[in-house]
Amino acid sequence: MSTEAGVFCSRPLAGLQDAEALNLVGASLHREGRLEESAEALGNAVRLEPRNPRYRISLAATLGRLGRHHEAIGELVAALAVRGNIPELHNNLGASLEKLGRFDEAAAALRNALNLRANYFEAHRNLGNVLRALGRPGEAVAEYEAALKLRPQDADSLAGLSSAATDLGDADRAIECCREVIRLAPDSPSARSSMLYTIHYCPEYDAAALWDEHRQWSRLFCDPLKHKIAPHDNDRTPDRRLRIGYVSPDFREQTVPYFITAALRYHDRENFEVFCYSDVEKPDAVTERLKGIVEHWHENRGQSHETVAARIRADRIDILVDLRGHAAANRLPMFCLKPAPVQVSMVGYFDTTGLWTMDYRITDDLQDPVGTTDQYHTEKLVRLAGSCWCYTADPDSPDVAETPALRNGYVTFGSLNKIVKVSEPCGRLWARVLEAAPGSRLVVSMAGADAGGTVRRRLESFGIPSDRQAGRGRHLCVCPEVVRDRYLNQVTIQR
Repeated sequence: MSTEAGVFCSRPLAGLQDAEALNLVGASLHREGRLEESAEALGNAVRLEPRNPRYRISLAATLGRLGRHHEAIGELVAALAVRGNIPELHNNLGASLEKLGRFDEAAAALRNALNLRANYFEAHRNLGNVLRALGRPGEAVAEYEAALKLRPQDADSLAGLSSAATDLGDADRAIECCREVIRLAPDSPSARSSMLYTIHYCPEYDAAALWDEHRQWSRLFCDPLKHKIAPHDNDRTPDRRLRIGYVSPDFREQTVPYFITAALRYHDRENFEVFCYSDVEKPDAVTERLKGIVEHWHENRGQSHETVAARIRADRIDILVDLRGHAAANRLPMFCLKPAPVQVSMVGYFDTTGLWTMDYRITDDLQDPVGTTDQYHTEKLVRLAGSCWCYTADPDSPDVAETPALRNGYVTFGSLNKIVKVSEPCGRLWARVLEAAPGSRLVVSMAGADAGGTVRRRLESFGIPSDRQAGRGRHLCVCPEVVRDRYLNQVTIQR
């Protein structure tokens, strides 16, 4: 087929007037990754036979891979106008709408697909993803489970189920799913990174066990690349400006910018030159604000680790900073290639990376007391005085108000973390604190409204009885994340 595509494409595509031939050429080019050419061929097929839904489905798939989701939706809607009873059309429309963040519409389209074909594996899995994005992890679990009944060894469905279980606070099931994904994809660094991140939620893993798991990642994915690391030829002139690079997919509305903005803004420009290497999928106002405070900005999304490493070497970066660790969409395989002579981990991860190519980790003596965790790090720990968390508030943040306890007559404790972080030892400690502070209340965040019952039962199992929960007016008020900002202006948040 690739040979046929080459033959066809040696001639101008516009010269072909056979829609089916153009469709075959476009499909072949799509498989080869020649997406722009595929879109041209399939677009010509649609032009010749606009009422053939197959051609529009194929074109939409290629446009989706090109990130042209608005155009893909247009093709799918046009195809639906011709034949609205094709499940694939509704499924693909839902997938495209999800990419644009139009989650309610995506859910409706995917349910249409399932109404037409109940045992539609992809539609169940895609609906699980959409329901998670809508903050409905309980419903998402049901969809992932339905997908896995149809295809028990689908790694993507297992990964989605793991994430939904995390949203519901079920660390054990999340870890179980992660390990099954690793069994199915043992050569995937991202699968093992996901497992590393998730096991931190489980109190049964002590520091030594966590260390062993991180070193295993390095042995599998870092050690084999040692022979690819070339010497660095950076300028060693003592008084020149050092080039500092920051790597992250989180230069957007997310936690990391709160703790890295000050560093980016207040670098000594006479002695340092700042570069950002961004993997942001959907840039936003925060992205634009950060772009405006650094000298150099590179977009890496979709590029291979080798390509990004080569870019960093070409930029002669002296110190390269990772802001992601083993969280999703990380670039640790790129750091294994050692593109900079000095590499540092900070802010985005709370443990060792396990990489022998990572030289330092920025921390403090609160989270890493001297002499307690050094032996569980490949990095040398650099402890900043006071705290390594340099917080920068949003420009539109409200002014600090008087402590609500003075007005309310009781203290409100709050934790706006994922509920999975509230382990049994943590939850039982909270129960003791609430008992010791009569009349006090607790605000926690949830993944979504359908997680409310799960969260309340979880806290009850830790010793906070139901009569102290929401609606009883005594000790516990559970609030969804969608309204947590309102609570932030009303309660005292205790870390």
